[in-house]
Amino acid sequence: MVPRRPFFSVAAAALALLASAGVSNSAKAAVKVCMAPVSSGLVTGATENEAKRRAIEAWGARVKPLGPKFTGWSVASSKTLKCVKGKGGQYECLALATPCTIEQAPPKAKPKRRIGTPGKPLEV
Repeated sequence: MVPRRPFFSVAAAALALLASAGVSNSAKAAVKVCMAPVSSGLVTGATENEAKRRAIEAWGARVKPLGPKFTGWSVASSKTLKCVKGKGGQYECLALATPCTIEQAPPKAKPKRRIGTPGKPLEV
């Protein structure tokens, strides 16, 4: 019977391999910045796919005043895209989502410049 390796020893070996490969600890964090939810309003189309596409485009047009970085449907949060077939045979869709963008964390603030010698009172 072959002895089994415990999971932790395999994980430890993987971590040691990554550490020895020169993985840098200077990774930059990204943050997701979101605004208030926006609705496309009711949009119609001959097919369900067309109505969905038009609803997402209408949502993007309503989000456009926030800036181009917020217009991506794929980055938006709390997305809802609902459609129903209307009495006239057309599809009616509504897109509702919270527009978001991904931004890099702001750089660290520069240290304030000290005036005078540390530990000595300032002369007036």
